[in-house]
Amino acid sequence: MTFRKANLGDIDLLFNWANDPLARINSYQKNEITYIDHVEWFNKQILDVNNHFYIFLDEDGVAVGQVRINAGNQENAVISLQVDVDFRGKGYAKEMIEMASNDFLETNKGVQLLAYIFKTNEASYKSFKKAGFELLKEEIVKDIPSYILYKN
Repeated sequence: MTFRKANLGDIDLLFNWANDPLARINSYQKNEITYIDHVEWFNKQILDVNNHFYIFLDEDGVAVGQVRINAGNQENAVISLQVDVDFRGKGYAKEMIEMASNDFLETNKGVQLLAYIFKTNEASYKSFKKAGFELLKEEIVKDIPSYILYKN
């Protein structure tokens, strides 16, 4: 598997992933995302140097999923993951998390990566743990019992 940085040509791919039913279930923002809102958000995000979008490709060049890291401040960055429906359950998540977090941390020394995961999302929890993240705490986030994991 390889990765590349997301670009403006990925706008529709990321829109479809964002509105995947499982993505909405496991997101703190539950509402379906309109295309107009997505385009506005994406155009801002792709130009923001604090956002790091990684698109992962399998050996045939097919997009498997994405990892996004938002480095909003100098101490912590938030990492999120999305695996395409056709590639779920095949072990890609751990490798994607590992590759993206290692790439980010190599150039952002001293930053702690944080992952916010619903306690009901056991698959994501296991993937982040296998990728080297440790449990920081359990907390209610936006009324949802969540794990907060970290990696330095």
